[in-house]
Amino acid sequence: MKLPDLHIHTTHSDGIDSPAEVIRSAAYNKVPVVGFADHFEEVLVYSSFSRYLKEVSAAKKTSLCRVLTGIEVDVPDADAFLDEYCKNPLYDYVIFHEIKDVDEISTVGEVCKKIKIPVVLGHLDVANLAPSKELAQAVMDNKLVPEINQLHFSFLSKEEMETEVEFFSEFLKLNYPVSIGTDAMDSNAVGVYSESVKKLANGAKFFVQNEKTPEVCSLFLDNVVNNIGASNKVWSAVKEKTPLERINLKGDFLSVKEVVRSGSVQPLGDGRAAFESAATVLKASVSLPGEKKAALNVLGFLYNKFPSLRNNIIGAMEPAAEDRMKHVRKWALKEIFNVSVLDDANKARAIEIIEKGLLDSRPAVRKTAESLLQGIRRKGEQTNGAAPSLPRCSGLDL
Repeated sequence: MKLPDLHIHTTHSDGIDSPAEVIRSAAYNKVPVVGFADHFEEVLVYSSFSRYLKEVSAAKKTSLCRVLTGIEVDVPDADAFLDEYCKNPLYDYVIFHEIKDVDEISTVGEVCKKIKIPVVLGHLDVANLAPSKELAQAVMDNKLVPEINQLHFSFLSKEEMETEVEFFSEFLKLNYPVSIGTDAMDSNAVGVYSESVKKLANGAKFFVQNEKTPEVCSLFLDNVVNNIGASNKVWSAVKEKTPLERINLKGDFLSVKEVVRSGSVQPLGDGRAAFESAATVLKASVSLPGEKKAALNVLGFLYNKFPSLRNNIIGAMEPAAEDRMKHVRKWALKEIFNVSVLDDANKARAIEIIEKGLLDSRPAVRKTAESLLQGIRRKGEQTNGAAPSLPRCSGLDL
């Protein structure tokens, strides 16, 4: 049986596809239930809740799969979400993420008492929060829904995975409802789960049921094939006109995500036009997070192809490492790390930029920076080179 996917991002936050594009991909993958869960803070800053709800509602009308409207919220934004929910009680569920301790589970539990929709705890860092049984009991006492998260699981060590399995076994043996999602930021990843996640989810009771089956969903494929056929024609036209020079800020079909998808096509000329377009996306205040992510990917692609642009590319990435959105900062740090590993000439500059992430007020950004610096250090040790000097982080809440 195909599993639902109740944690999907779109262009309204850090995804690179619209709700309509996600629905088409979900239909192709025969995903029975689709749940959108864009980031509350990013919808507020980069889009609007009315626009988000309108586009998801429109996507529902074109799909025979069951479609749910969710939202992903930081715990400090709980009151702001409650205000939004009172204005627009159209959400089917809410995900609270980046839970720091058991006390915050209780805080989210108080929110649960004030609304009539399921409240999900997204990608809990089980290994670092509390003993599995204690944590599971806290979740159940507060009537919250734990989430099996594909993206989170992909980063776990063997020991951490064993802890997660122990944690979720507490819910499975009691037939307590759980949630499941890929945390996809690309429609191609919707409904795609690893074998370990499928095994864990086998027999689980989900808080939402597959009211529409994959067989019903497949009836929609004729229309999907027609849409994708038309899209392929557009892609071909884009490739003929040098896709890496067709980046724009309008979010239309010839947008930065198509550039990334066409990345296998050799760019023409010296890459300067493509670089300037991607740099413009990063600098523009109107760019959506998903567009910035794609622009960073384009710059990483150009970094490998055009050594003469490398100093300029690092310079273009640097402001993104200080973007007001934490996800953009994390992506920028990771892309800067990726190119620094390839190029000793810019490694010192890359390390300096990544080290600034250790001073960020948000634990997620600091943790990313620390992890990347450790990766650089390990790389230096493996090559018998001098390991970079890392700052002390003992005072940071990582």
